Amino acid sequence: MRGKSNHIKWLTCVLILLVTASTSAAGPRDSLWSEVYDAIERGLPQTAITVLDQIIPGALEDQAYAEATKAICLK
Repeated sequence: MRGKSNHIKWLTCVLILLVTASTSAAGPRDSLWSEVYDAIERGLPQTAITVLDQIIPGALEDQAYAEATKAICLK
């Protein structure tokens, strides 16, 4: 029974660490994406394009190819 108790404690610690890490790690360009969506909602496509032009090089530099592709397609 003692081994099972230790296993549950270990699993609980790992889950807490994973949840904490995933919720505290915001993407480096999340604020820029918010600006893009706000500009689109306000009907300002040129503003959205200007912000997308900031996102694309950063995403490529970080090798976040899916994000870069999303930004290029949205542009």
